[in-house]
Amino acid sequence: MRVALQRVLAGAAAYLLAYGLAAALTLYRLPTLLGRHLEPSRRQQYWEYYVAAGEPTEAVVGWFLASAHRVPMMTVTDPGSTGVSAADVFAARAPSLYLAPAIACLVAGFVAARRPWERAPVPVGVGAFLTVGYAAAFVASAFQFRVDTGSELAFPALFNFGSLQWVVVVPLFPLVFGTLGAFVGTSVSVRQLLLSVE
Repeated sequence: MRVALQRVLAGAAAYLLAYGLAAALTLYRLPTLLGRHLEPSRRQQYWEYYVAAGEPTEAVVGWFLASAHRVPMMTVTDPGSTGVSAADVFAARAPSLYLAPAIACLVAGFVAARRPWERAPVPVGVGAFLTVGYAAAFVASAFQFRVDTGSELAFPALFNFGSLQWVVVVPLFPLVFGTLGAFVGTSVSVRQLLLSVE
């Protein structure tokens, strides 16, 4: 039970690492990703929301990470009209965003499988437990990425029934890359290499 809990926590830590990597991959080109350079007729108003809300960078990084998991953005204006973006509205402008969750889950799987209390972890088992923690952290954090300008809201639309691709994509990152990381971490050649370095 203790090992399972530690793996679940490693999954949540992988999500936090993915958030940090998404910030590193995007903050230097924030205006471009939010569409400030586009003609007003062609851009969605994310740059305006960002500025009007006081430039909440932490929430916008969450938008980018949500986009890498195929979550569309929803905007709600004061009269009650809503708009929904494409699922990859930001990731299409920065395909490197897809690397953030992949690398984070790879690292988490490797570290979880290398823990000293592990005897011979099954890589798929590591990935499965990482998935629980990763998905829980993802869903819980998505509600924190709401930007309110006073008259308008912009947020990741988890429960937009027109696009639920994220329900498949979110578990795939830790299941595939976490398992791969655990496989590498339990590999005999990797163990020998690490022992020779020590």
